[in-house]
Amino acid sequence: MRHIAENTFRSVPNITSIDLSHNEIMAIPRNLFQHLHDLNFIELQYNRIYALSPDVYRSLSKHTTLFLYDNPIVCNCSAVPLVKWLKGSETWDLRYPTCQSPESLQNQKIHLAELPNNCADLAVELISVATTAIPSVPSHADGTSPSKLELGLLIGVDLGVIIIVCLSCFLF
Repeated sequence: MRHIAENTFRSVPNITSIDLSHNEIMAIPRNLFQHLHDLNFIELQYNRIYALSPDVYRSLSKHTTLFLYDNPIVCNCSAVPLVKWLKGSETWDLRYPTCQSPESLQNQKIHLAELPNNCADLAVELISVATTAIPSVPSHADGTSPSKLELGLLIGVDLGVIIIVCLSCFLF
């Protein structure tokens, strides 16, 4: 299996365990577990997941065990919220996921890896660089200039996911 629909488990809200291990899943839909309040175990090991949206584990109880090892996790700003969740969880799998990249962190346990701690600074820096690279900045209908956050979201469409990912660090 490579893809899973966001509404896959809506008809079984009392489910306590999900095993999606040993597949080729690359992404978990943001709200896949949102209505599953009795979930105790989620097995996602041995897939191709490189990052999880913070929405995926925000909906989980701190008592939920998330098996995520043997996935190609990218240890950058997008992994910071995941590490915070793993460390704050009351139950955990001792086989923490390891970093697949960058090369300097390869094969390190994600909770021990030295992830960037300046994600918010990086996002602001990227926004500043991007705004100076744009010759004309769009303004609001009332003539006021957009904030750096608004510009970051606009520019993120052109520059790629990294700005949006780093902006998620502001939420934690």
